Amino acid sequence: MNLRDRVGQNIQELRRSLGISQEDLALRARINRGYMGKVENGKYSVSLDILEKISLVLQVDPSVLLRPRDTQNPASECPGNSASLGQNSSS
Repeated sequence: MNLRDRVGQNIQELRRSLGISQEDLALRARINRGYMGKVENGKYSVSLDILEKISLVLQVDPSVLLRPRDTQNPASECPGNSASLGQNSSS
């Protein structure tokens, strides 16, 4: 899987985990909805500026969108999960 596909899948999984539609994500990030769809499908690469806008809406650090997904436990990267923030539950 190339990085463009990985970023697209990460965005899509995080967006769905938050219950946000693709259209709503695009609206909140102030980017074109068609462009957002092509990013999620791995057709377009995103600039760092767009990646930052998307990560703000998804409430994650931009680096989370670049990470390989944990195929055994995709929820491990979801916002609000202490494992995705590098924190332990005792803090």
